[in-house]
Amino acid sequence: MIVGNSDDANNIAAIVYRELIDDLLNVPEDERPDWNRQSHEDGEHDAVRDKKRIDDLKVEMRNGGRGDLEQKMPFSAYTGRYWNAGYKWMDVDIKDDELFIDASDRSMGFYLTFEHICDQTKYIAHQSDFVEGGDIQIGAEFVFEGEKVVRLGLEIDEDLDEMIWFDREGSEA
Repeated sequence: MIVGNSDDANNIAAIVYRELIDDLLNVPEDERPDWNRQSHEDGEHDAVRDKKRIDDLKVEMRNGGRGDLEQKMPFSAYTGRYWNAGYKWMDVDIKDDELFIDASDRSMGFYLTFEHICDQTKYIAHQSDFVEGGDIQIGAEFVFEGEKVVRLGLEIDEDLDEMIWFDREGSEA
């Protein structure tokens, strides 16, 4: 077993175990694949795939919306504390004229900034790792009851085909 303490440790682990297997099987050096290059090419393929997924998500969100592409609702309508039993509290604040979540207090800390897509409810959340930075784009959706946001959905678990839902503190959602 090879372990690491980073989201990207699996890339290094894959290179190491493949090289160890080549050693174990006595594969001649000149016949071995360049596992480092292969991992890099796989990463580039993943980045292209992820960009296409986000582009498709934006199109889907806009097509499923009512067509209101401009952010009109004041950010104060979204700010507050949101709860999920598994992820605990998420506080939506305003930072640098954007909706923002600071979740750096978790074991795998991160930040989220929100990009409005349409209908005052559909967003792309830009997730940045607390330690490593980066920009992973995920779907996000706010649910309104009247003029008040009562729920926040985030696609923060890539193994699920649905959003993780957070109920706003003080709402009966």
